[in-house]
Amino acid sequence: MTEPYRPPATLEHLTQLLQAISQGHAPVRLGPKAHTVLGRLVAEPEQVAVGTISSLAQRVGVNASTLTRLAKTLGYAGFNDFQALFRESMTQAGSDFYSQQADKLLSGGGAELEGFQRIVNESMQNLQQCLRQLDADQLHQAAQLLARAPRVRVYAERQFFSLAGFLRYGLGMIRPGVVQLQPDRGLADGLVGLTEEDVLLVASCTPYTRKVVELAQAVQGMGVKVIALTDYHASPLASCADISFLIPHNSSYIVNSMAAHIVFAEGLINSVAGVLGDEARQTLQANEALIRALKIEY
Repeated sequence: MTEPYRPPATLEHLTQLLQAISQGHAPVRLGPKAHTVLGRLVAEPEQVAVGTISSLAQRVGVNASTLTRLAKTLGYAGFNDFQALFRESMTQAGSDFYSQQADKLLSGGGAELEGFQRIVNESMQNLQQCLRQLDADQLHQAAQLLARAPRVRVYAERQFFSLAGFLRYGLGMIRPGVVQLQPDRGLADGLVGLTEEDVLLVASCTPYTRKVVELAQAVQGMGVKVIALTDYHASPLASCADISFLIPHNSSYIVNSMAAHIVFAEGLINSVAGVLGDEARQTLQANEALIRALKIEY
């Protein structure tokens, strides 16, 4: 006997329902407009948690009554019940993030291939949400800053250290003056001499790394432009950045999902290359000549 449908009790389950709706096998159906609205709400959980129904309706470009109908279609008594799961999610987020991710993985069940497919589907959903909330003007401004700044510093720690290296390598192939700051080694040396014309590119998401946030705050106090790759508007990085890009990482992966971040980094680097034009081509050619001269490639 099939169990009766119950509305999601957590943000994680709501995200899974959104994914099932997108794939056409959910127990509820939404029209294209309602589906888009739900995607935007799930992508900005901290805004839903603290906003009023009127402010949220204005944010996503619909009437407040549309949000009430959406909540009821999903099985909630009203919008307040729908909003409650976002508030609960924000309350619970924090130090137990990694154990929660492990619980997702271990409770998923199924064969290895099914688990792999789940990760792929979740990554695709994160990318779709990232694209929906991407601000074209902010992307243009960030690309201009990263192309024209005399010096660019890139900084992240823990898992995001690898993303910082990816960004440094890509940007360094198309322009000079890009340096990845090393945790616990030479942070001050890497910041000496920076001016208001320079840029710091930082990355961190839940659970946020304290040193990254503190460094971004300090550098902003120096007048240096800060660009942040993070997850929510309520992120401590977003509050101290001149430009913030919000990248979802909802996933059953054992730690933070990086797929959407890597793809975003590729798009950002390409945008910078587009601004630089022939300058980027010349820098690439110079790097290629060095690679050949040093016999780096086999």
